[in-house]
Amino acid sequence: MTARPISLIMLVLGFLFLTASPLAQVKSEVTVIRSETTNGVLIVYARLGEKPIELQCNDGLTQCVRPQPATYLMVELPKGQGVYDCANVRLYKQSEDLEKGNYLGEYCLER
Repeated sequence: MTARPISLIMLVLGFLFLTASPLAQVKSEVTVIRSETTNGVLIVYARLGEKPIELQCNDGLTQCVRPQPATYLMVELPKGQGVYDCANVRLYKQSEDLEKGNYLGEYCLER
């Protein structure tokens, strides 16, 4: 009789683990160096630690905002979420609370 409750607990814990892990978002600090628009694509040149990265978005979309050179919080979205067919990220102005309207824009991460 004790096997059934343990199995049920293991099943529930497994389900929670499998459903929660894709929702986990990676947060990183990035420093924007400069940006430019080429053929309708905004390209943002930034550094993730010491590694150079590019963020791209379609100029003219509401979510495509040209960030000023500064340090931002970058949040990587789970696969399949976001505007673009790539690794989608969102930039936020530096703050402890992401929900305080500090959202800047959404970009395709080119490593």
